[in-house]
Amino acid sequence: MTLYAIENGAPVELADVFYFDGEYRQLKEIWEWTGTEYVLLHEGRPTPPTFVGASAAQVTGAGLAINYPAGSSAGDLLVCMATFLNNTATAFTVASPAGWNILANTTYTGNTASKTVVMWRFRGAETSVTLTASTSANIMTGAGDIIAYKGDTTNPSAPVAVWAAGPESPVANPTGIPVVTTPVPNCALAMFVQTMTASVNAYGSAWSGTATERTDDSIAFSTFARYQHSSATDVALVSGPTPAYQVTGSAPTGLSYHEYAGIVAVQP
Repeated sequence: MTLYAIENGAPVELADVFYFDGEYRQLKEIWEWTGTEYVLLHEGRPTPPTFVGASAAQVTGAGLAINYPAGSSAGDLLVCMATFLNNTATAFTVASPAGWNILANTTYTGNTASKTVVMWRFRGAETSVTLTASTSANIMTGAGDIIAYKGDTTNPSAPVAVWAAGPESPVANPTGIPVVTTPVPNCALAMFVQTMTASVNAYGSAWSGTATERTDDSIAFSTFARYQHSSATDVALVSGPTPAYQVTGSAPTGLSYHEYAGIVAVQP
């Protein structure tokens, strides 16, 4: 960006224009030879990271492969949440995929049969990611979602401004998405939810407020249960606490008993 001031009737280019705290500002400068003081010439905000697309995948087995969203390319920012469940109480692990920054790799509180991974990376030449659980494939089910943003519209050194993820307790329908405090304006919000019901009937989720749902699918987990993944996006136009988003599942009331939600704020 080049800014100009008018001095003695002629345009003069201002050199000291900096990006600072989410805004463009002309820093205070004294031109000793003229006595002219320029303070705030221009103020603007970077636009939010550009949403590219979202993708989802499910598997009955120990290896969950998620294709990257259509339209994404090398250099784009990818944010992912994936969950594995097994139909025994056997504890297991999920290996961290190479090249990804792991925000959470967490066993569901009080239930060793569930593990959720939240992670991000700038995309390379690859077109998908595979997460692998350590437990026998015939008792394992997995599902996950990826949200992609144009890499050149995100902060190149620290794209994730703040994040939060965890189980909701007590379990309820609707599920609450964690609230985070964004440090700068125009952060893009990538949000995810996973729920489980004591029913094999397919069900979906509806997001509250200005959130835009991006993926929504469910898979039978056993002969008596099903779980569901959904993702959504929004933009936090101003810095501060994010809205208390709610995700309402269409499963019959009282059958939901296992929930995990996450939110990742991506800064421009």
